Amino acid sequence: MKSSLKRLSSLILLIILYSAYVFAETDEDFYRSVKYFKEKNYPAFKSLARDLSEDPKYAYQISMMLAEVYFQENNIYEAYSILSRLYEQYPLKGREIKQKLERIEKEKAFLEKSSRDRSKKFEIFFSEESPVKDGRVLEEIFSLLDEAQYEGGKFFRWYPDDIIKVMIYYGDDYKDYTVLPLWSQGGFDGKIRIQLNKHIKTERLKEIVFHEYAHLAIEGLTKGNCPLWFNEGVAQYFAVKNTTKHFEKTAKKLTPEDFPKRWEGRPEKEIKELYNDALALVIFIAREAGDYGLYDILTQLGEGKSFRQAIDSSFSYLGLNYSILFNR
Repeated sequence: MKSSLKRLSSLILLIILYSAYVFAETDEDFYRSVKYFKEKNYPAFKSLARDLSEDPKYAYQISMMLAEVYFQENNIYEAYSILSRLYEQYPLKGREIKQKLERIEKEKAFLEKSSRDRSKKFEIFFSEESPVKDGRVLEEIFSLLDEAQYEGGKFFRWYPDDIIKVMIYYGDDYKDYTVLPLWSQGGFDGKIRIQLNKHIKTERLKEIVFHEYAHLAIEGLTKGNCPLWFNEGVAQYFAVKNTTKHFEKTAKKLTPEDFPKRWEGRPEKEIKELYNDALALVIFIAREAGDYGLYDILTQLGEGKSFRQAIDSSFSYLGLNYSILFNR
């Protein structure tokens, strides 16, 4: 009897140890998949996602990321299919999923009425009915994108590995086919989105293109680990630096703690003030440590550090740290 109990205990122990090993291996696969997703290594991500999406522990997170991958690849059918299934399976997540579905429906409608043009670096989508069809504005945008990539290579020391998708909206297209706020003239969500109108001037168009391209580079450098205010501030700094606009001086003493983590849902006037304040603080940082200091912070963020840790690491050679810089 004792011998049987001993064998049973050993068997149970083996089962527990094996289960722990399997779970640990699955956890490791999940963290690797998140890493690949952030790095935009979509083939590697999808190879892990096939099995992980069947695991109840990770099914929702992995499926949401997989839908985003297909969205970025313009495989709208697969993205919509995954989200529709999730909408039925996870009713408590309905609001979040519905927002993603709305975004995909608008993208699908726009792509169905769009033409596209392609260079070695960019693929541009635009409406068939748009005056962009005359090629003049399209050529100008290609030229500005090439310039943004050239200047961005010097500023960010980063180049994209893949062809970048650029969505051009004319007139009501921006309202009808995006979920971006109407007062904005551009956006970046993995794809660069630009609003055109008949009266837009080249300098303003250049500012928009450079701003959105900066977000692309920042995401590439930081893998998504970037405070919103710093992301927007650096994007504006890069755009203004490459136009004829001048940096305005500010008397306000700002710190990173002055910015909310989320900006959506706030009044347009308040958001514009946040943009201005973010630019002012980035200008202050650049005056203390130069453009290289901004780049170094971004690379430190890309290594997973917090903003405070990135400042301490980047500015130590100047005898500065977060507390000294922001009196905190």
